Amino acid sequence: MSWTCVASAGASCGSASGTGNLALILPTFASGSQVTITVTGTDPNSGTFQNSARVTTPPTVIDPDPTDDIGGPVVTTVLLAPADLVATVSIGAATVSGQPVMATFTMGNIGPSPAGNVIVTFRLPTGSTGVNPSGGGVYNAANSTVTWPMITFVPANTNPVVSYTVTFVPPATGGTLRSDVITPDPEATLTNNPASVALQILAIPPEPAPIPTTPWWMLAPALAFFASRGLLRSGSRSDRAV
Repeated sequence: MSWTCVASAGASCGSASGTGNLALILPTFASGSQVTITVTGTDPNSGTFQNSARVTTPPTVIDPDPTDDIGGPVVTTVLLAPADLVATVSIGAATVSGQPVMATFTMGNIGPSPAGNVIVTFRLPTGSTGVNPSGGGVYNAANSTVTWPMITFVPANTNPVVSYTVTFVPPATGGTLRSDVITPDPEATLTNNPASVALQILAIPPEPAPIPTTPWWMLAPALAFFASRGLLRSGSRSDRAV
């Protein structure tokens, strides 16, 4: 806090400016004179605060009406900045077509004011099946959206406040997961209310081609041909006739 003093009509301030609480002695303060003191400071983050001023006369001066020697108190109310809801959505690694995937959603309030009557929604890719939300969420297949029960109070400066999961089987084409939070209360910004993430679907690799084999009965003529010409031998090299 800082202050300045300006005197007029025969008064004098003693000090023209200063910092901290004001305790100023006026060297001269003649009848009909005036001083103007301006105080500048930073208000608290929230709540109310009071300002007041007191004038004390020297012992040798008689004040005929000391009841007006105190000014104030002046009560000032500081309004909080609004709430600021923030959402995140995440999924695991890329999934294989036809297999279930789990998505996780979180919501919090990073603003200095609470929020009320918050609605959380989560939209899945069209064609998703086997949808199983946590926390009492209800899935509407008509618009592929999960809606959770209203949260009547979201405290300030708390993140996350809730965390939900949704397990589902996405379509083979994948798609985008999108979450959103809304409140009737004012917010500092709406840009971080929605959150989205792309879902990647991996193709199922084809089965490996079978190794071709030849039936034994197709090899019999070839074996007989080689045997008739002495091309087939058995036993060790020392056993062969010269």
